[in-house]
Amino acid sequence: MNKLVKYMIVFIVFIVLLVFMYSSGYGFGKLKQVVDFEGLVDVDDKDIISSKVSIDSDHKGQILQLKAAVENIKNSDQKNGCFIKYGGFSDLGSSSISIEYDDVSRKTQFIVKNKGIELTDDSFGVEGVKPCVIAGNKKLVSNFAKSYMINKGNEVISNHFMPVTEISIKFNEGYTVDDGNKIVVNNIGLDINDNFDDGGLMYSPDSEHFCFFPTTEDTINGCNVEESLVKSEGLNIDCLEGNVGGQWNLLTYYDKGELTKC
Repeated sequence: MNKLVKYMIVFIVFIVLLVFMYSSGYGFGKLKQVVDFEGLVDVDDKDIISSKVSIDSDHKGQILQLKAAVENIKNSDQKNGCFIKYGGFSDLGSSSISIEYDDVSRKTQFIVKNKGIELTDDSFGVEGVKPCVIAGNKKLVSNFAKSYMINKGNEVISNHFMPVTEISIKFNEGYTVDDGNKIVVNNIGLDINDNFDDGGLMYSPDSEHFCFFPTTEDTINGCNVEESLVKSEGLNIDCLEGNVGGQWNLLTYYDKGELTKC
């Protein structure tokens, strides 16, 4: 047998082995189906993933308090403005909450995530309620401040809250930012760092909307009510968590029973 024939036999055997090893039903092809290397990276079954990721017990309890507060607002008899304490959030870390209102179903979904993965057991929805914020423009913020920090709800000025469809609450940290929870409202372009020191207080103008308080910092002017001194991004922190017991502080008014409770 000459060398050419030998080489041809070796080549044919090599081709047969390749076909065997990489065919879908045998060899490496079969092994790939069983192991599914791509599946190790991209898993479609979210329930399997979410079962391995969870939030700590403190955040779980805080989310349950938020749910209870929103449901209390929905069932409240107070139709002309009321307040409720939902407790607030400790530093969320890798957890986050997305709040989304659907106009068709008239339902607000609260989507809880950790490390970007939705946790179906902790997420929930509430029908018949809509999210809002006390932010959006200076006049609105000033109107709210005058209505409740001066008038204490006895004379409420219209245009004092901003209905929105999406809110995101998460933790932000880094070398160039202040570490802390932040509230993001894309509808009004609100996305600033460490702006959610609300003291766990929530407002409802009508038992249908539930409003969060984004906060700002102004060490010069502090808590103010005049349109020229407030910021469109929300009330000064001293109006809420930053200066409990101080002038025009909503938490102080609430604890003293000077604001209507939901």
